[in-house]
Amino acid sequence: MDTPTQNNIAELISLAEKAAEPGTLNIKQVISNGLDDQLPAVITKIESAGYVVVYNTKTCEPSLVNRNMLTTQLKKRHKDGTPAFTTIKPSKKPFRGTLTCMLHPDSPNRPHYNNLGFAVCRKSNLTSPHQVERHMMHRHPQEWATIEKERIQKEKQEDRDFQRSLMENLKGKPEIQPANPESLAASDSTSNKPPAPEEPELYVSDKPPKQKRKRRK
Repeated sequence: MDTPTQNNIAELISLAEKAAEPGTLNIKQVISNGLDDQLPAVITKIESAGYVVVYNTKTCEPSLVNRNMLTTQLKKRHKDGTPAFTTIKPSKKPFRGTLTCMLHPDSPNRPHYNNLGFAVCRKSNLTSPHQVERHMMHRHPQEWATIEKERIQKEKQEDRDFQRSLMENLKGKPEIQPANPESLAASDSTSNKPPAPEEPELYVSDKPPKQKRKRRK
């Protein structure tokens, strides 16, 4: 992008490229043919300060500005502080995207949009999905509202279908009961105790018991 001398606004104004008047009115254009007892009306003069071309210093995109607003336009800045517009034609061509409007004839949803009576838009140079959304919001607000409503309804239906399938998968499966905390604590306490010592075996003699002697009187 060519770097203009933005500090000299007068220089940029002098370099401004003259542009044609926007709109459809032209000199000698007939706007009334005199029917219904009215005199014919013809444009004889167009009073205007004139229009010039300015270029965005980042996108190189040209736009028309009335000369009365040219000084204000040249004083505008981008967020980084650099000049936003210049009257010097850039060497680069404006960047053109490849994304299309959602209402484009090649849209995969075009048959559905035809059934809804949506208009056709041939915009095909959008640069990002965000720009597509902004284009829809500003250029086709009614169609965009309908598309968004359908999208939200579809997401809600998909969520309901997922919940339903999840509940069906859980049917018939044994329910896993959580372990009793008290039993877990008891098993932990017994597992940590050392094993009890074994008791000695009781010895039993196989000899007959001794008989007691009778005392003499």
